[in-house]
Amino acid sequence: MRAIQRYVPLTILVATALIGLLTAIAGEIVRAQEPDPAVVVITVDGPINSSVSRYVNRGILDANDDEAAAIVLVLNTPGGEDTYVNSIVNRISGSCVPVITWVGPGDAQAISNGLNLVYAAQIAAMSPDAVIGNSPPVLSGSRSALREDDADYAQAVDEDIARLQKMARRNGHNEEWVVSAVKDGATVMADDAVQQGIVTQVQPDLASVIAGADGAVVETAAGTITIETAGAPVQNEQMSWFEDLMQWLAKPTMAYLLVSMGILAIYFELANPGLGLPSILGVIMLVIGLMGLSGLPVSWIGLGLMLGAFALFLLDIFLPSLGLLTIGGLAMFLIGSNTLIARGASEDLQVPQHVITTVTICLGILAILIGMLAVKAQFWRKKAGREDLIGRSGETSTRLDPSGMVYVFGELWNATSSAGPIEVNQTVVVEEVDGIRLIVRPGMATVHEAVESVGDRTTVIPVRPAH
Repeated sequence: MRAIQRYVPLTILVATALIGLLTAIAGEIVRAQEPDPAVVVITVDGPINSSVSRYVNRGILDANDDEAAAIVLVLNTPGGEDTYVNSIVNRISGSCVPVITWVGPGDAQAISNGLNLVYAAQIAAMSPDAVIGNSPPVLSGSRSALREDDADYAQAVDEDIARLQKMARRNGHNEEWVVSAVKDGATVMADDAVQQGIVTQVQPDLASVIAGADGAVVETAAGTITIETAGAPVQNEQMSWFEDLMQWLAKPTMAYLLVSMGILAIYFELANPGLGLPSILGVIMLVIGLMGLSGLPVSWIGLGLMLGAFALFLLDIFLPSLGLLTIGGLAMFLIGSNTLIARGASEDLQVPQHVITTVTICLGILAILIGMLAVKAQFWRKKAGREDLIGRSGETSTRLDPSGMVYVFGELWNATSSAGPIEVNQTVVVEEVDGIRLIVRPGMATVHEAVESVGDRTTVIPVRPAH
């Protein structure tokens, strides 16, 4: 027993050494199997809106979590809403992984406040035919009030210049050129951009961008880093289906049409209560359209004018303005449509003029038709008189639950049932006249209601067939 005890310490020592050796070998095997840090590629192709901002920020965070070798932000953008652009800029500034922007491929552009993403990156590259610049202040949201105020606009210009120059000093880009880009809308092509120190490289494709960044020494949120991209695998960050959908909805023409058609549908429903379907479709289109507009540089003034026009259209249904409110509403809608996208936003973010004109004409035609129907209904109500309608029989044009439309006295009337729901194509009898609305109940037509005349209007009342 004593001999066995003598070998216990030696056994423990040997076992510990073997465990340590095996652990070290296993660690080396695991490290050998781990992939090299990847180059994460994030592509921005179109306006910068909420979904793009979410996608880019998520990609940068994931790249930092995975300790990627570098992030390449591929840009072809006309800019977008300041809030979302600044969110991406802040995420780039806080990244421990170096960020490379490449304005490409082909004749890609980074204009308006899309220029901020170029200046936020440690290394900036362009394809040979790319263009950057033309970056006046985007007066969206709360900055919409600066549209006509020259002093405040000049302050906005100075603020944007200062922001770009701060990024330029941090990342080694040209400070002076941003003054002409913001104040005068200057643009620059790739070769001139390199000569002026605005960007670092001209590269024809993504592979050349990645290879050209290898070995560069840059400053990140983690300190000074040497970029090591040689031989690194490339990992493309993809948008989610929801981000893809929101990107599609945020196209200026699509968002504008959805909002306009939603307003048209709701207006038609309020002018002809009881139909139901237009209001449901209108609310859906309006909500989706506003979601799309939320990702664009929208002027609150323009959006407010469009909604104000809608209010005038509704007032004209109930007030005897002889169409003056409708005319004023159309003028407000046209002005609001033309000022909907903020001043300073690039041409690619504007709603085409032919789309605005077409929608305004359609809205005007609808408003005129509804106005004519309202005037006609009131005119014939006055000629016919309450006593000629009470007791009359008619037929339901839509289901009354309790409100809808009925044909009475040869005209289409808004009606409300006093006796529960009434299905379509059922006979009703008028009990009461409330303004231009009829209160009706289910009933049968009188046996021989004759042809009668009110003023110069002849109306044929349906006769119940004999049995």
